[in-house]
Parts: sequence; structure tokens; C-alpha cells
Amino acid sequence: MCLLAFFTALAAAQDKAPEINLDQARKDLDAIQKQLKEQPDDTALVDMRESLVEMQGQAGSKADALTPQLTSVNARLGELGEVAEGVKEAPDVAAQRSDLNKQRTALDSQIKLARLLAVESGQAIETISSLRRSQFSAALGERRPSVLTPSFWSEFQGDWPRDRDRLKALWDEALAAAIATPLWVWAGVLLLIGAIFGVRIWASKRLTGITAARVPSGRLRRSFYAVAVVLLGVAAPGLIAELFYLGMSWGSVLTGDLATFATGLVGVMFFGGYVAGLGRALLSPNRPSWRLPSIPDLIALRMRWLPIALGIVVVLVWSLDRFVTLLNFRLTTTIALNSVVAFGLAVVLGYALRRGERLRRRVIREAQAKQASAAEAQDDDAATQVEPPPPRPLWLGVLAGVLWCVIVGAVGSVLVGYVAFGNFLLKQMVWLIIILASTYLLSVLIEDFFSTLRSATQVDASGKNQPYEPRARDQAAVLLSGVGRVLIALFALLLVLAPFGAGPMELFQRMGQLQSGLAIGEVLIKPGTVMQALIVLVVGLIAVKMLKRWLRDRYLPTTTLDPGMQLSAAALFGYAGFVIAVALAMSAVGIGLERVAWVASALSVGIGFGLQAVVQNFVSGIILLAERPVKVGDWVSLSAGVEGDIRRINVRATEIQMSDRSTLIVPNSEFITKHVRNVTHANPQGVVTVKMPLPLGTDAQRVREIMLSVFQDNPDVLETPAPNVFLDGIDGTHLMFNASGSVSSPRQSYTVRSALLFEILNRLSAAKIEMSQQPTMLLGSLEGRRDGRQADASVVPPMSAAMPPADAPTATAAGPEASTPPPPLPGPAKN
Repeated sequence: MCLLAFFTALAAAQDKAPEINLDQARKDLDAIQKQLKEQPDDTALVDMRESLVEMQGQAGSKADALTPQLTSVNARLGELGEVAEGVKEAPDVAAQRSDLNKQRTALDSQIKLARLLAVESGQAIETISSLRRSQFSAALGERRPSVLTPSFWSEFQGDWPRDRDRLKALWDEALAAAIATPLWVWAGVLLLIGAIFGVRIWASKRLTGITAARVPSGRLRRSFYAVAVVLLGVAAPGLIAELFYLGMSWGSVLTGDLATFATGLVGVMFFGGYVAGLGRALLSPNRPSWRLPSIPDLIALRMRWLPIALGIVVVLVWSLDRFVTLLNFRLTTTIALNSVVAFGLAVVLGYALRRGERLRRRVIREAQAKQASAAEAQDDDAATQVEPPPPRPLWLGVLAGVLWCVIVGAVGSVLVGYVAFGNFLLKQMVWLIIILASTYLLSVLIEDFFSTLRSATQVDASGKNQPYEPRARDQAAVLLSGVGRVLIALFALLLVLAPFGAGPMELFQRMGQLQSGLAIGEVLIKPGTVMQALIVLVVGLIAVKMLKRWLRDRYLPTTTLDPGMQLSAAALFGYAGFVIAVALAMSAVGIGLERVAWVASALSVGIGFGLQAVVQNFVSGIILLAERPVKVGDWVSLSAGVEGDIRRINVRATEIQMSDRSTLIVPNSEFITKHVRNVTHANPQGVVTVKMPLPLGTDAQRVREIMLSVFQDNPDVLETPAPNVFLDGIDGTHLMFNASGSVSSPRQSYTVRSALLFEILNRLSAAKIEMSQQPTMLLGSLEGRRDGRQADASVVPPMSAAMPPADAPTATAAGPEASTPPPPLPGPAKN
């Protein structure tokens, strides 16, 4: 909403901006280009850049506004057509054509001039950025007389009276403006300042309760509280400075250097309040439980002066720099003031680093002392309750070392004469600390905000809060959190590197140029068209998802299609909808389908070699979904020995559930290019077959009746087609019976066959029908072999019965005894 309001206000401001005079802008641009050749100072370059940025924006807007008018004039001329040779036009038509030609010529020249001004303004802005970078580099490497030399101070004594008079003149002007304001106005200003302090104190006390009551529970409360503290810190000093500016300008309008300084002072007071509020929010000395970073309480309490000190230092440093620029001080005065600024920053930062290190060591010593006293008293509970402070991270120690090196190097640079370089190092260090702290706070706020969205709960039927299952909202929260933190990090990096090159204003100016579009080949990509394409893509995908769910859950179940065909139809609709949504998004961004065809043709060679298998499986998946040789729920058997139920047919592969409940991923090309046995494709019924070998003397009719009755009595065997029992033939000494019946599904065949076998064996046993004869065999005893006597004969089942039938399984013995043939019997065997 804030971004929408900002861009709406920006668009309204651009609409209300005065229309540019192209001829005058041409003269102003030529004058600026001449001034650039004279190498002006940085202040003049900044003013020129602001004028050029405004000129460039107005010229581009002018060209965009005139382009539709030119298009309309050309369309009207096209409707009139060309004048045929030898034909005289009517006077009114000829006058209209002449007027349209004049309008087209004027509009075309205006558009060309506006676009030329926009291009030349952009080139001049680049030139100014290059000049500022070169001047900045030269200033850093410039050496001036050291403040330790007597010659410097003797020269300073000669220059100071002139600079003092200028400063006194500015002071007198400010004092006169203050005296011109009535006393009752200053009384009102003081009352309002007191009210601001009162409101700030009341808001600080009420902030914790408001945050705890209005903000969802979690870390978001702490980060939101920190941001609120920063806002309070920004508001108070800025509003006070605004009131003073109002009082100063009440009696008379401020002009000249005083107006420039007063206006800038109001802004820098806001920034100083921001620095103080940011430090106070991160340290949180009075509310340790709401503190975001892991800082011990002693350090946070004893370092609470640092944010206020940094805020005051920021205001003073800016004020001194503005005095030097506005009053055009002499070189020695400028060096002296810059040296004072550098030494002041070095003292504040050095003392803060030393104080913080001492406090950290003190916290460690106190924790160790408490643990030692608890150990001497043999109080394990007290010893475990004493938590030592977390060790200082390596990056923090490295940063502290770098800061000390910067402080020492900056002070040394100032003492030897490189005042600009030393002053820049210290200011950049303060700037870096402010940016890192701001980046940390904003990153934590974004992460906590989206984490709160992810951890939302839903109420079930019993009224209890249940964890919210991961959905698209969670994915969007994680994605937006990452994108937001990356953008903050990039912007922080830009602010850190701003003094070394183009600043943020230059970047924003270049980003503003993107509104006219970025040409990539023959495609002109604009932010508006990209946003439109993203909206079309998101809306299209959401619509496809909703329609696919409606088809799958509401419409297709009302049709006569089987469940497998319903899933296939829903999947085909999803793929087609995705392709259509992508095509519409590409059309919205300006990429026509004919360009996509050219790209596809160019990539065909790579697809043919590198993605041949992928494309083959994709096409095979489309064929499977369209022709449906197999469908979801079919029981298939592949040539590689794979057998199971089809659970899902995807674009690239098919999921088959095996008998052990595992899932096998099979490429779709296997179903197209190889043999596939679909058990349930044509007829979902299964067949159960039971083969039973019985002795030759068995009553065949009785056996048939028993087996047929078992099939008929089983509830899983279908009545149509009716079961039947056949006599396949005679195999040696056995009759081969073959019984078959149908079941509702092939998946029941195994269990039904097992139940039928159990029942058939039970009924055959009850009818006293033997499966085979008792075998007998005569074996000779080996007793008496050693003494040469003939062994006695033993009666065993006959050999003919001992031999297994041809279709009976044979047993194989294992072990060394089975592999050694028995010795021959001593004597003839008797039956």
C-alpha cells in the first residue's frame, strides 16, 4: 500500500508538473554542456545534475505524450489515402490533407527534439557522474599542510578573521529572523515542543502494551517494537527542528544561505533522530526481553549513551560541512574544521570500542566468578543457572580490529596532511555502522513478519488451534521473505558504495529511464509490461488450477468415464492450461508465438541430441493420456518382469505400485515401444484355475461333483460365466482334473484359488478319496556284510508306488551324504 501510494503521488506530481519548453530546454542544455568543460566544483555539479534529471524526465514525458497524437494524425492521413495522378481533390479534402501534413511535420519535429534532449541529458548526467568520481578521487589523494606545523597556524590566523565575519553575518541574519517573529509565536513553539516531549514519553510507556495487545505473538512483537522505537526517535527531534524553522520564518521569508542551511538542518535532525532511535531500539537497555541482538544486559545498559552521542555527532558533522560549503571558507579554516571533525569522530568511536570491550570482559569475569562460587558451594542447580555470555563471533572480532585500524589510520592521515582521506575514512565508518544496523533491523522485521504468516493456526471442530498445513501461502511467505531480504541487502550495498561512485540518486535516475523500455533484440521490455505478464501468468495458473480441481471433483464424477479416464482428462487439461497461460504471459510481455516458434526451431538440434529421451518420454506420456492403452488403476506386466498397479501417469514417467507396496518409476516410452500385458484392460474379470491329479482308479464323476460344488459354494466365484470342471486326460497312472471359474477382479485370483484348494482337499478327504496309492519298496539289510553273511530282506512299499508321477515335484537332497551313491546290496533282493 505504501508503494502504491508513493507511485500514485509520483504520477500525480508528474502530471501536474509544468510542461517543458523544448526550445528553452535546448538552450539550457547547451549552457550546461559549456559549463562542464570548465570543471566546476562538486556543488555546482550536483545542481546541474538535478536540472538535467528534471529535463530528461520532462522531455521523455513530452515525447510519450506527443506520440499518440502523431499516430492519430497518420491514421487520419491513411484514411484520406494517396492522391491519384491526374485527379483533382475537392477543396475541403485538400485543405484537410494540408492541415494534417502540417500537424504531422510539427509533431514529428517536436518528438524528435524531445527524444534528442532526453538522450543528450542522459549523456550529460553520465559526464557529471564521471567528473564527480574523478574529483572525489583527487580530493582523497590530495595532501595539505599538516595541523602540527607552525606555518599552518600562522596562515590560519590570517584567514580566520574573514571566515569569522562571514559566520557572524550568517548568525546576525538568523538572529534578526528570530527577533522578527512575535513572542507569542515563540511561546506557542515552546508549548508545542513541550507537548512533543510529553507525547513521546507517553508513547514510550504505552508502546509495550500496545505492541503486546495488537501484534501477533512471536518474534514479530520484538521487531515491531524496535521499529516503533526508531519511529519515535525520528519524530521527536525532526518535529522540534521543524517548529524552530517555522518560528524563524514566521516574521520573514528566509533567503540565501540561511534558508539553505535551515532547510537542510531540519532534514539532518530527522536523520540524527533516526540514528539515536536505531541504536536505542537495538540495545533496548530497559527491556532486555525485547532485545533483538544477543547483547548482555550490562553492555546494553552501560552503552545506552552511544546512540545519542552518534546522533549528535552526525548533526554536528553535517553542520560543519555545510558551513564550509555555504560560506566558502578559506583552505586553512576548512582543514581545521575537518581535522576537528575527524578527531571528534575518532574519540567517540575509539572510546565506544574500548568501553564495549571492557564491559564484555567484565561480563565474562562475573559469570566465571558466579560459576566458581556455585561450584564451591556444591550447588549444581545454581551452577547450571549461571549462563556465560555467548562467545563473540569471529566476524565481530574481525570488524572490531578493522575499526581500530581505520581509526588509527585516519588519525595518522590527518596528522600527516591527508585531511580529506582521514576525514572520509571516519565518516564512512560511521555511515557503515548505521547502514549495517538498519539492514539488520529491516531484515529481522521482514523475516519475523513472514514467519508469523507461516505459523498461523486454524481452529478445528473442537475449538482447538491446530497447526496450519503447508500450503501455497507458506511458499509465498518464504519466497517474499527471501526476496525482501535480498533487496534490502542490495540497497545497503549501494548505500555503502555510494561515495565511491554514483550515488543513490544516480541509480534512481537510471531506474527511471527503464520506464521507456529496455530493448532486447526486437522486443521492447518495459516494467509495466513485465508486471502485466506476471499478473497474467499468476491469474492464468490460478484459473487453471481452480478449473482442474472443479473438473476432477465436481464435473467428471458425474460423467460415465471411469476413474482412470477422469484423472487422465484432468491431467491433460492441466498441461494444456499451463501452456496457454505461459503463451498469454509471453504475448503480454511482447513476445509473440511466432518468435517462440523460431526459438524452438533453433533449439531443435540441441533437443535432438541432448534431450531426446526426455522429449520421447514426454510425447509418450501425451499418447498414454490420449489413447489410453493403459490407465490409472490398471494391472500391467512389462517385459522386464515388472508387474503392479498403475497409480499415476505423469508427463515423463508412470508410477507403478508393486505387490510389496513399493513404487516403481517407469519411463513412458516403455509402454509405447515395448510389449505390455494389461490384465485389466478389456475385461476386469479374473479367472481361477485349479488342476488336480488323482489316481487312475478314482471315481471321476464323484470328483467332478465335489470340485464343482466347491466352486459354486464360494461367494467370490461369479455365477456368470458358470464354473466348470474338465478332465484333461490320463497322465500315466493319474487322472488330470481341471476346474475353472471367474472372479470379479484378477487381483482376487490368488486368494480365491487358495481358498478353493483348501476346501477341495477337505471335501476329498471327507469323501475318502485318496490323492495317490501308498508306495511300497523292498530294501535289503546291510547287517552281516562285514562277516560275509547274506542280509535279510525287509518289506517296503513297492517301487512303482515309490516313483513320483511325471508332473509331481521332485525333491533334491542336500549335503555330502546325498552326493555319494549307496553301496550295492549283497545278494538278490526279494519282493
